[in-house]
Amino acid sequence: MSPFTTGGTPSNTIKRHGSASTGADLPVTSANVRELGRATSGAVWYTIPEVAALLKYGLNKTKKLVHEREIRSVKDGKYRRILPEWVDEYVRSLPEDV
Repeated sequence: MSPFTTGGTPSNTIKRHGSASTGADLPVTSANVRELGRATSGAVWYTIPEVAALLKYGLNKTKKLVHEREIRSVKDGKYRRILPEWVDEYVRSLPEDV
């Protein structure tokens, strides 16, 4: 089991398993999402749900952005994988006034 979970916590935090609710939650940042990925699979790739959590977007919106190639991705078997740099690239492409 992963040392992290996103279930039952606000969408802007990642809760560690076994931690008390006294400030042990981690904010959703690219570093923490990467750490979550390493803790669960040793990978440095994001999944679409991880990108959705990172950007605070819905899963369907994130899938649409990947499908429309606004967020770059690669196919890994039946899954899509996204490098952290590609998420940063997408964020930089957004207009400043949004």
